[in-house]
Amino acid sequence: MNKFFTFGLLLIVLLIGNTPLQAQTSNSPDKTVAWTPIEKVKSFKDTFSFYKKSSLLPYVKKNSEGTYIHAELGYTLNGKDTVEHRNTANLQSNHPVAFTVSHCKAFKQKDSSYRVHFLSPSAQSTASLALFMSVDSFYFAVFPSVSENKKGFICEISFTKQKLVMPKKSFAENKALMGYVELIYEISYVPIQGNAPKESKQYTWSGYFKTEAL
Repeated sequence: MNKFFTFGLLLIVLLIGNTPLQAQTSNSPDKTVAWTPIEKVKSFKDTFSFYKKSSLLPYVKKNSEGTYIHAELGYTLNGKDTVEHRNTANLQSNHPVAFTVSHCKAFKQKDSSYRVHFLSPSAQSTASLALFMSVDSFYFAVFPSVSENKKGFICEISFTKQKLVMPKKSFAENKALMGYVELIYEISYVPIQGNAPKESKQYTWSGYFKTEAL
């Protein structure tokens, strides 16, 4: 199956599973997202050594018969889905359990902005993260896992810290996007009716990424 079609199906699973939670301006009546300036540096201390390694994409699973299948959707995979791909990320998160993200996919938009989707191990049990960027600012969108759906509650998010550090010479044509991300936020479940207590938990994402050349 074509890798871009497979990736598209994975995004559909994420989007159907939960509405993305985005940073918003506190005084914006139309709830527009809050863009944050990108911190630009000359170089990184991190060597991006993960970029020299490869592994199977997170949605790929090998069953007892040796067949590669889609871990979330169950269909048989073949071609490029059954080989290891360059690791393009090294991010850690605890939403809602501890896990590491080793792959991301970058897209260039028609308006010359960019988005990067970080591929979590499971849309069912781990949250996913998307990064939206212009040449000088960014915002995050968080996709809670399907297992976090709570009937009778509204899910809200409050961003404590969001940081993106990139080289000064970023966004060059046919070059990889690379940087460091750090995100701290609190998710609250507010009851729609009744006097049930509000439930809140704090989660984090942090680490480096280096995409394939765009």
